[in-house]
This record gives sequence, C-alpha cells and structure tokens, in this order.
Amino acid sequence: MTGVQIGTPNEPSTWDDLGTLILDEILPHARGCTHEMAFRPKTVIVTCNDMIATWVEADCPEGE
Repeated sequence: MTGVQIGTPNEPSTWDDLGTLILDEILPHARGCTHEMAFRPKTVIVTCNDMIATWVEADCPEGE
C-alpha cells in the first residue's frame, strides 16, 4: 500500500481528524482480511486480499 485517503460523507478527513483510536484489529474476510480501526466517532475499514487472516483456537487455561 502506498497511501490512504480518508473521507466522510460530508467532507474529506485526515488521520488527525479521526480522534482517539479505541479498536485496531485484523479479521478474516472472504477476500483475505479486513483491518478495522475504530476511532471516536469514526471508523476506517480496509479490506485486502494480499494478506490472509484465519482464526486459530488457543489454549488459554487462565482465561476460562
């Protein structure tokens, strides 16, 4: 990736306009993966096929 353009329905935005980052995760998707970044109050979701994400079961006894 060489750049990102961020926009809202009402006006263009920049990274500085997005607010506080409250969630940053990569999830499996039918076309590869999604990278979701949730800010207050906006969200950026990138869907890509150059990286594949899969769920892997983890053994976490302390988390039961």
